[in-house]
Amino acid sequence: MDIEIFTQPALTNGENYNLGDCITDLLNSGEFTDVSFFIGLLKEDAYEKLFEHLKNFILSGGSVNFYLGYDKRRNLKKMVQSMLELGCNVYLYKENNSPEFQYKTVFFENTKNAKVLFSSGNFTMSGLYEGINTTISLNYSLRGKGKEDFVQLKESFLSKQVLDLFQQADRKNLELILGDGALPSIEEFTHKDVPSKTEIKTDLNDIAIDIEIDESVDFLTPPAEPVKKVVKESVKKEPPATVEKTIPEPIIDLSSEEPKYYMQEDAIDIESMLFQTQHETNPVAVPSTPTVKNPHYHNDIDEEPALEEEMPETESKIIMKNANLSKTSIFMIHAPKIAKKGVNAGEVKIPTYLRDLIPQFWGWPKDYKIDKINAEKYQNCILKIVDTKNPNDILTDNDAKLFQREGENNFNIYSKILMDMNINENDILRFIKTQSADGYYFCCEVVRQDVKEYPIWDQFCTTALKSSKRRYGMM
Repeated sequence: MDIEIFTQPALTNGENYNLGDCITDLLNSGEFTDVSFFIGLLKEDAYEKLFEHLKNFILSGGSVNFYLGYDKRRNLKKMVQSMLELGCNVYLYKENNSPEFQYKTVFFENTKNAKVLFSSGNFTMSGLYEGINTTISLNYSLRGKGKEDFVQLKESFLSKQVLDLFQQADRKNLELILGDGALPSIEEFTHKDVPSKTEIKTDLNDIAIDIEIDESVDFLTPPAEPVKKVVKESVKKEPPATVEKTIPEPIIDLSSEEPKYYMQEDAIDIESMLFQTQHETNPVAVPSTPTVKNPHYHNDIDEEPALEEEMPETESKIIMKNANLSKTSIFMIHAPKIAKKGVNAGEVKIPTYLRDLIPQFWGWPKDYKIDKINAEKYQNCILKIVDTKNPNDILTDNDAKLFQREGENNFNIYSKILMDMNINENDILRFIKTQSADGYYFCCEVVRQDVKEYPIWDQFCTTALKSSKRRYGMM
């Protein structure tokens, strides 16, 4: 274990230092997979400065935990909502705990190394960036004695006695824990150790009270003068002009449009649903290029002979179309390596944080059952599968399974049909959730790397997975 001591705002060697930049550098370094914040006091402006870095860390596959002190001033609710939307695990100090929670500590860790930061300042703009504070950094190599020391330190922070002081927050119980309560009175923030003043009451029936009256003041009220009746002049009012009401037509009629189904003769084409191509022609001397009739499932390309004279160059612009996607959601990902043998054979593994980013897409967790024998939550579903090599064939698996094993960081998709298709790493799997009379089912389009549709869908996989060149996207 190595120990470093940093002073904010400047190190002893004169270099600038602040804890906020140190935390963001560690989040962005790609070195760590897990971070836990133990914070007694967190201010919104400091959290907002860390927000984008936390978001990128989670989108890259990282896990973030917050252990937060009791929110006396009702300032935490907005921040906790934001944390939950990012996919953080949030634990709130229980209101009835009398000692205040004053930790100011951050744990960074992966399988090989760990770093623990202890700060003298709170997680405010002053504590993280502007104030004069001290930070102690403990650096562990998680091998041998170093691992034992780190495990012992972490267990002291997350012992049962400490964990009992917190309750985990989620979207369902957040209102119950924090509520909308009005700001507490000033007495709620003091120790109520100042004796209250005795209220003085006067008994007006006491004959011993001396009352002085100023005789120079005339207390008699003058007689009231009669009120003259005011007659208002009648004004002839013109009837208001009749204004014809115009009811604007809705841009998209959601009530009348039927859901689109992924059928053999009419597969869902998201590119055509969302975009259309508008052509503008400018005369310029250019050689002729192949004209593609259909960018999807047909190979019919007409080539025109090259002309030397001036030919119009067609510039294509992509413009948005109105589309109703309220019934359908899409998730696509570069396929991982899929095991062909063993317990995990045929399972498509997706990082758990992607399950938590779109829980409604997977129906998590309300549509899942508990399998105590296999220690997992699961749901059986229908999966309709299309391979771009044979786009006219739809293979239906009525026994497909979505599940999460206890203690694993991957959400799993299993289908015997997918297992037998010999899917290669980085082939694109495009999952489409479609409503049906019985609820919903999933479609899976396997976009092979050697088909012409691959570049089209590859550009929609915009976000990289943690420590991988594979990417994913959502629509």
